[in-house]
Amino acid sequence: MMGGWFGATAIGNKLVSVGGYLWGDLPLWVVWGVFIILCLLSALFMFAMMKRLEKVA
Repeated sequence: MMGGWFGATAIGNKLVSVGGYLWGDLPLWVVWGVFIILCLLSALFMFAMMKRLEKVA
């Protein structure tokens, strides 16, 4: 489980760098729009997984 935690943290830190790549090339509102869309997608994924996890637990 510890390895999974560190792996998820590493992937999350790598995905944060997407904002840095987009920052210089696109307008600021597009960069924040990408962040908002990604946050909403991750929230939907988490809520979908919660139902399955509640069934198992």
